[in-house]
Amino acid sequence: MKILDIGSGPGHLLFEVESLFPKDYAEIIGGDKEIDMVKYLNSVAKNSRISSQLLDIEAENIPEHLKGRFDFAFSSFCFTYMTDLRKAFSNTRRMLKPNGDLFLIWCRRCHLYEIYKTLSETEKWAPYTREFKNWTDQFHNEDPIRALEKIVTEAGLTVVKAELVNDIIFKDDDPEILVDVIASVDSLSLRIPKADLDKYREDFNKIARSFIVMNENAENGLEATIPLPSLVVAAKRN
Repeated sequence: MKILDIGSGPGHLLFEVESLFPKDYAEIIGGDKEIDMVKYLNSVAKNSRISSQLLDIEAENIPEHLKGRFDFAFSSFCFTYMTDLRKAFSNTRRMLKPNGDLFLIWCRRCHLYEIYKTLSETEKWAPYTREFKNWTDQFHNEDPIRALEKIVTEAGLTVVKAELVNDIIFKDDDPEILVDVIASVDSLSLRIPKADLDKYREDFNKIARSFIVMNENAENGLEATIPLPSLVVAAKRN
């Protein structure tokens, strides 16, 4: 069995779920478009059958050696940040063997891109956020399952099961921890001039705080939460 983890990052989740796969799997490849993540995953101590490669799942062309290679592909929350889901699903299909399986979970709502869109409406940050000016979350205001199944089917995959999981909640006693986690995936900050970076982070964090809901907790008093309703899909290559 050959397995692909799309958007593996540093591999933390991959190491957690490795034990769930058949013990005699042939290989697991972690694909990520960030070279630092690829280098890190390849540098840490791990099973010799695990490796990482550069992979942009939204690219016009994917590497030839990855086409038709995998029995199973999965991704956890990486697809939240896709701007072209149709291309991402189509490329994933190309990397699966006939009858290969796919399992994905990602947030229905992309808080990061919502922040970028809000920043694009300000004079100061508009030059750095132009591509998000007209961004819309295609799963936020419509029947998400119907929209998801349409995209998956058009990519040449058969939906085995798709569902919306509403009870996923990101929480912490300290609301600033939640803000920091959202900020940790902010790649746009790399475009900002050093002299403006503090102001950018101040504005970014202010918007991020607006997503936080404070709830009563019987044990600890107030608790900071961000609801993360998520889409889950299992599919098979035709």
